[in-house]
Amino acid sequence: MRIVLIIALCAGVLLPAVDVRTKSSPYVISSIASSNVVISLSEYLKAYKTNASTPKDKEFNQVQRFRIATIIDFDACSRSMLGKFWDKFTTNEQSSFTSKLRACIESFGYGRASEFLNGIKDLAVKETADIDGSDYVVQLGTAAIGDKALSITLVYKVDLVNGRRVITDVWYDTVVPTEPCRIFVQSIISSPKWLVPRYRDRIEKILRDKNREDLFERMERITAQYTK
Repeated sequence: MRIVLIIALCAGVLLPAVDVRTKSSPYVISSIASSNVVISLSEYLKAYKTNASTPKDKEFNQVQRFRIATIIDFDACSRSMLGKFWDKFTTNEQSSFTSKLRACIESFGYGRASEFLNGIKDLAVKETADIDGSDYVVQLGTAAIGDKALSITLVYKVDLVNGRRVITDVWYDTVVPTEPCRIFVQSIISSPKWLVPRYRDRIEKILRDKNREDLFERMERITAQYTK
């Protein structure tokens, strides 16, 4: 099952422009803040209208896209997805890639994520682990696949960027964590199922086999195919 999971946050719950970790409370407040980001983003993606045909629905989705962009660091995602090729791109090409990546995700990813999340029952945050300065928020639920009920685990990587908490990667699988949260997250940090590394491999293959113009054309075709 290939799911593009892209994350949103309600503008009304944007987090403070400072890191809230303190010596007296090094993690608790941070954990709550990152969990609230994930809870809010889930609700915004579930509300996204996958078949927006009326002006009202299209306007609603446009607002949702704006809110989503407040917590997705597209610049960081672009740098990570291009990997070693980022420094080989000119400044204009880097900017163009970032813009095209956002357009692809908005046209294709948000609707897919909405359908996916709306198909999960009892979706809730379980725990949060702080590893190497990033918060990893574990979210659990159950999805019906055919006549079977499968456990769904989502892990969101939340970082503090320019004073704001943003989602920088997401991991998904049909597993049930049996270890404590921190141990489970550490066991999957190098997993190939994280969104950014998975797409970096595909992008780097295109750039090795062809060129950046071909990559840009592919991204534009995807955007055009799913833009209504």
